[in-house]
Amino acid sequence: MRILSIAALLVTTLALPAQELVRLQDGTTVQAKKKRRGKSIVLVTVFGQRSVPKAALADQQPTRDERKQLEQAYRAQLAQVPTGFHKGRVAVARWCVGKGLLVAAKEQLKKVFRVDPDFQPAHDLCAELAQTWAFDDNETAKKARDRRKFAKTLFAKYAARDLVTAVLAYHKAKNMDKRSVFRPALKGLKNQRAGVRWASARTLATYRDRPERINPLYKRSLLDPAAAVRKEAVRSLGVTKDPVFATLFARNLFNPKQVIRLTAAEALAELGMDEGVLPLIGALRNGGAGGVRAHISILTQKAYVKDFDVEIAQAAVIADPVVDTVTEGVVLDVTVVGTSAERGTYRRALRSLTGRDFGTDWRAWEKWWKTRQKSTQR
Repeated sequence: MRILSIAALLVTTLALPAQELVRLQDGTTVQAKKKRRGKSIVLVTVFGQRSVPKAALADQQPTRDERKQLEQAYRAQLAQVPTGFHKGRVAVARWCVGKGLLVAAKEQLKKVFRVDPDFQPAHDLCAELAQTWAFDDNETAKKARDRRKFAKTLFAKYAARDLVTAVLAYHKAKNMDKRSVFRPALKGLKNQRAGVRWASARTLATYRDRPERINPLYKRSLLDPAAAVRKEAVRSLGVTKDPVFATLFARNLFNPKQVIRLTAAEALAELGMDEGVLPLIGALRNGGAGGVRAHISILTQKAYVKDFDVEIAQAAVIADPVVDTVTEGVVLDVTVVGTSAERGTYRRALRSLTGRDFGTDWRAWEKWWKTRQKSTQR
């Protein structure tokens, strides 16, 4: 089954109708679509485009047998990668880039980023690809006006394509004029695609002197449905090391909505500030500040004939019984909340902040924290 799945991947990877394996004069190959532009050829790939002189193309292009050999080599490379071994996938992606199999390289990077958006070797490769391939002509334009135009489309257009392209957009933004990138990145926080919001939040970490970013990032850190986006938003806020953010997140540990309390705890753990420890212990002791309210009724009803409604019609007496009911029982006003899961979140946050683990015993946490505070004051 594994060989069949790999073969299926190769069919989609190496036999795309819009892509072909192009050999250059230096002997390298690249999977691209060729576009003629004057005396140049534009190679359009899944990572971007690059213009080369017509003379750069080799006279002898790869044959069917050569492509099959590449397929077999790729199959052998992929078969050696255990499931979940990200470093191995990145190594395969690098091999694919070296052989020009860019579609396959992108597929391997996508699988890594879906599991771990922070995996550094994958980011290193994407940084290299971002410098090698341009998204469009405006990216490499000489006029500043054209480059500003590219900055406006970097997040809204290109980062919205897919996860790997969003990572490439982030690495391109790092090397661009900061003044032209800030507004598009700020706007990208509202994009419907999580990849765009992730790239925007990560980019805004370098703008610590721009207070306009604080409120949008704060909202994303608590409310964004994607965990990776929330994490990047917290990191961007945390670059200033300002304890006021710990205070803001700590307040939300007692929000009536459980989902806000949980994301606030995660944010405090990501900030990594000591100011978050005591509020988390308090939240652990409280066990959840609120929840979904509901009513449970446990009732018994008995019907009985209360009276007779007598009517005379055509000399006949008609007596309709009047039926009533007696209800007895209790109505409970209850709050339903997943306290076990919530306390587990507080525990993990405390463990991340302190490197200790006292389970969900808030008394043990409180005792340890008081002892630690006394020792640091000496």
